[in-house]
Amino acid sequence: MEYALVAEHWGQVLRYLKDKSKSAKTTEMCATDILRYIRRKNERGIKQPALFRQRRGEEYEKMIEYLVEEKKYDLLLIKFLVDEDEFWDVTLELTSY
Repeated sequence: MEYALVAEHWGQVLRYLKDKSKSAKTTEMCATDILRYIRRKNERGIKQPALFRQRRGEEYEKMIEYLVEEKKYDLLLIKFLVDEDEFWDVTLELTSY
């Protein structure tokens, strides 16, 4: 899918999740940080992409740890986002360009 269409779809999914969350601003910030983290990791190469896509493995756990410890997001918010299949799939698609 063309990058602009994927980016637009990501925005639509994010708006939906913001509406479902307790704090739209924090949800948007967390989603953006997830996107940035995966983009950075993709530049260096994710060693086990299949596990990462399945939300498993060392690299996935490091991302969660980074978001909790460095960015100070609540684990429930992170799980709310990454456990949403459509958000996760479109985020991975968006970061593959």
